[in-house]
Amino acid sequence: MKILLLILILLPLSLKAEWDFKATQLYRSFPTGFYINATGGYSLPVWKADDKVLYGYIRPSVTGQTSFVVNAAKAQVDINPISFLNLYAGKSYTDRNFNDLDTFDCVALVCDTKLKRDFYGARLALGAGPILVMGEAKWYRSELDEHHPGRQYADELSSLVSSAGSDTLFQRNLIVGFKFSPNYMVGYLGQFNEMRNTQQTSKMQILLNQFHFSNGWSLIAGPGMFTTRDDSNIFTVLSLLTWKPVKGLPLF
Repeated sequence: MKILLLILILLPLSLKAEWDFKATQLYRSFPTGFYINATGGYSLPVWKADDKVLYGYIRPSVTGQTSFVVNAAKAQVDINPISFLNLYAGKSYTDRNFNDLDTFDCVALVCDTKLKRDFYGARLALGAGPILVMGEAKWYRSELDEHHPGRQYADELSSLVSSAGSDTLFQRNLIVGFKFSPNYMVGYLGQFNEMRNTQQTSKMQILLNQFHFSNGWSLIAGPGMFTTRDDSNIFTVLSLLTWKPVKGLPLF
């Protein structure tokens, strides 16, 4: 964490650093989910051959997120050896103030709590003509606060149950899309979750539509199915509205 803070302090001193900012709003009908977040970062170019994809950079960023009952803060460092390959790591702190969560018994499990998470992962995006493919693998190491020693907790990211006190969530994301125009894409979004210690799994699969508007606005929306840890398939609808007024170097 000290190294991350040092990078956050020193990188803006470079005149070559490029800033970026985006805000997003997510809604999911099941499991019920809603949040608004904002992320600011700056990228320090390491090498550059062109302005399209042939460049690499290091990017620290901070994120604040709220759904009014769940509030989180995150610090992250991205290392992109090339623009379409993203390696990242960071820490987050989540304060949850609710005792009513879809599919969970919040009497038997801890729902209202604070969670510390260390995370790291990798993303790769490839395109050929109108076809876009993006894959991501991510690990979250979560630790329950000291007020609930030895308790199992509900994980709001995956709708899974942890082992006592701490656990690791392994999450894989896949997007396959076809661009009909620069402003419209249709495709598939899959998110696959596994809680390592309890070996529970869940997944969400969405038929997505992506629209790009003027002034940095975009919308991803579509219907799909959520498969719970009990293997029940439940219809869900997802929407993600993004505003990116300052793009910077990141491709995604």
